[in-house]
Amino acid sequence: TLGSGWREIDSSVNGEWYTYLILAYGLDPDARLNDATARPAAEGWGGDSYSVFYNDAADETVLAAHLVWDTTTDTAEFAAAFLEYGDLRFGAAHRAAGGGDCWFSGGINCLFTTSTGTLWLAAPRQALLDAVLPLYPGFGLP
Repeated sequence: TLGSGWREIDSSVNGEWYTYLILAYGLDPDARLNDATARPAAEGWGGDSYSVFYNDAADETVLAAHLVWDTTTDTAEFAAAFLEYGDLRFGAAHRAAGGGDCWFSGGINCLFTTSTGTLWLAAPRQALLDAVLPLYPGFGLP
């Protein structure tokens, strides 16, 4: 999907606990959400998987993290918390793009949402994000 030179360097499950840690205790202290926001946002976790791909020649990384939520309320709660997190981590200006909420600072980070799922894609270029998005039916533009 990404073309030649790409290899998967990690794939696994974050779980509810690590999802909470990303929001509340991430590496950048300026992007940490308070516990009252982060904990309930992660509590509706119903499953997830992520994959990270790397291209040695281009020194580029792509992340795809798909999360499933127990209810539509849980999805909305996580999405709202992630938008706050994204504004803190990637810059206060995000905009709707391609059916997601995206930040264009140091690459592209987008959160796509369905009724019971969220998809976080991070890529250095739009073309790479556009190549990965179709692998997740139901996210992005109809």
